[in-house]
Amino acid sequence: MLPAQGTYLVLAARATLLALCGTLGGCVLLDTVQQDLSQGKVEDCLISRYEGSGLVGAYLRQVEGTPTYSLFAVEGRLRRSGVPRDLFFDNRTVPWFEARDGGAPSFLRRSSAAAWPGFPSGDPLPAIHDFAYLNDGVDYAGPIVTGPSPAGRDLPTTGNRSFSGRAEVTLHLADGQGGIATTTAHGRFEVEIGYGAGRSAVTLSGLRATEGGALPFSALDWSNLGHCGPRVISSGQGSIRVVTADGRATSPFAEGRTVPKLRASFEAAQFAAPEGGPPSRFGGVFLIEADAGSLIGVFLSDGGA
Repeated sequence: MLPAQGTYLVLAARATLLALCGTLGGCVLLDTVQQDLSQGKVEDCLISRYEGSGLVGAYLRQVEGTPTYSLFAVEGRLRRSGVPRDLFFDNRTVPWFEARDGGAPSFLRRSSAAAWPGFPSGDPLPAIHDFAYLNDGVDYAGPIVTGPSPAGRDLPTTGNRSFSGRAEVTLHLADGQGGIATTTAHGRFEVEIGYGAGRSAVTLSGLRATEGGALPFSALDWSNLGHCGPRVISSGQGSIRVVTADGRATSPFAEGRTVPKLRASFEAAQFAAPEGGPPSRFGGVFLIEADAGSLIGVFLSDGGA
């Protein structure tokens, strides 16, 4: 069940500090779990230059070999075949190269794309890929979720719409011995998009570890997300709740009764229906970080409700 709009962050029973960094704005520091996040700075929403004719999406980029992540909104152009031609993010254009047979990375002009394991191969879009490229001598890679951008006239202005599908999360935690313990889990997600209110809520549930150790939680709710055209985003007003299988509130990074500061960003998009009309798919990525580690997520709907 999705949390009600306006639910506040609950990661412990008492007070904590949380820095929530919205994709569109700066960070806001909370001094109690009961405080609203609406005081965060939010920049103007800029609609994609490719609205209705190109692609839209989200990229969770990692500097290869490091725990350094960045999260970007993505836009770009499509080839006539329906696969991406190039991508625009981080104030630069990066060429896309279609994955070869079997999804193996194939490099062209310093970029590559391979189907993300466990999700559809991406023909046609929307899809999730492991997108890698080289820039200024630095190798980057990570999950990118892209699909056709809906036209503004096809986005409803009233009512609600829901999407659901497969979700994957990966938890990286310092193991106390100078190393990093990694757990990957799969489950389902559901998003409820409130067009009239301009707010959305996402729930990940049934998360079960498929690689590494046990996951210290089984569900995650992220409510009060903002809208920007087809995008659903952390805008300084989102709220996160992480719970165990028996319903207890927790933190992915808690050590005993200590609850760490968190930094979090969410970026997702609604994708155009092949026949036109309201969007028929939804997908994106998120990032939650603390000094002890990071939690990353990627998700893509099965189809519209």
